[in-house]
Amino acid sequence: MAHEKYKVCGGQMNATIMNGCESVEQLPLISLIIPVHNVRSYLCECLNSAIKQTYRNLEVLVIDDGSDDGSGTICDEYQMRDHRISVIHQENRGLSTARNTGLDRIKGEYVAFLDSDDAFHPNMIMTLWRQIEKTKAEIAASSISHHDTETDMKETNRCDLLRQENAIITSVEAMHLLLERKIPHAVWNKMYKRELWSGIRFPDGHDFEDVLTIFLIMERATKVALVKEALVMHRIRSQSITHTWTVDRLQDWLLAHLLLEEYIKKNTPSVFSFFEQARYKDLTLRQMIIRYANLLDISGEATSIRMCFELKRQIIRRRKKAKLLRMTTIICYCLFRTSPQLILKGYRYWFYITGVFHSLSLRY
Repeated sequence: MAHEKYKVCGGQMNATIMNGCESVEQLPLISLIIPVHNVRSYLCECLNSAIKQTYRNLEVLVIDDGSDDGSGTICDEYQMRDHRISVIHQENRGLSTARNTGLDRIKGEYVAFLDSDDAFHPNMIMTLWRQIEKTKAEIAASSISHHDTETDMKETNRCDLLRQENAIITSVEAMHLLLERKIPHAVWNKMYKRELWSGIRFPDGHDFEDVLTIFLIMERATKVALVKEALVMHRIRSQSITHTWTVDRLQDWLLAHLLLEEYIKKNTPSVFSFFEQARYKDLTLRQMIIRYANLLDISGEATSIRMCFELKRQIIRRRKKAKLLRMTTIICYCLFRTSPQLILKGYRYWFYITGVFHSLSLRY
C-alpha cells in the first residue's frame, strides 16, 4: 500500500485506564523492535499497527537499515508525530545487525519484534503481556496468520499453536515443539522478558538468524505461555528476505541448520530424544532437497553450480546414513535423483492443498 494512503496517527500518552484499574504510567514499559529496509509500500501498515496497540506504554525502536527507497523518511515522519517512536539510521548491515542495534538500546521490561512488512493485531502486545503476567512465564507466543499478497492483508493460511484454550508449558516442552515446527522459529510472534536476551544476540551478517537463537532463548526460560489467537499478520511476498533465494542465503540456511543439528546432538539425550534427533535429520534432508531445487532456479552463476554440486554430494551422503525417513522425504529424494525440477512444483502444490484444508477445518 502506498505511503500516501495512510494517515499517521498521533501518539499522545494519555491516562487511558487499562485492565480497569491501571493507568498507562503504572504499566511496565515494553520495547518493540522494528528493523526496516526498503519496504516503503508496507511500512505505514506496519507502523500503524504498532502505534495503535491497545497497550499504550510502548517504546518503539525503528532501525532504518540503510533504506534507499524513502522508507527512512517515513520512519522520521512517524517519529515526529508519536514520541514513543525512536528512529535509528544506520548503514545497510542486514536484519540480524538491525535487531541487535535495537536490543542494545531497549529500556523496557519486556521486548517484542515486528518485521516491517508484517503487522500486529491491535491486541497483540496486551494479550501476550497479560499471559505473561497471569502465568508468570518469561515468554508468550501467539499464533500467526499468513497473507500471500503484495497489497492488502487477506488471510490465506494460518499457523495455529493451539486448537482449544491458551496453555502454559515448560521451556523443555517448548523446545520439543520448536523442533517439530509446531512453534515457529521466528522471533516476531513472541514477547520476552528482557533479561533472557542478556549476552545473546543474532549472528551478524547472516540470514536465518532466528533458527538457533530462539532455542538459546527458550533454554533460559522456565515457562512459556501459548496463545491460540492469530495476533501477527505475516505477509508472504516474493521479494522479501525470507522468500528470495540466492547462493549466499542458501549457504546461510545450511549453516544455520547445521549449527542447530550440533546443538540438538549436544543436548541429546538430556533434552531431546534420539528419535527426535533422527526426525530432525529427516526434516533437514527434505529441506536440503528443496533448497537444491531452489539452486537450480538460480541461472548461470559459477558459485551456484559449485554449490549445487556440494549440496548434491551432502544430500546423497545424508541419505546413505539416514536411519529414519518419512514417506514425504523418500518421495522428495526419488524426485531429486530423477526429476529435481518437479520438486518445487510439488512442494508449492502441497502447500496450497494443505492451506485449503486447514482453512476449511477452521471454518467448519
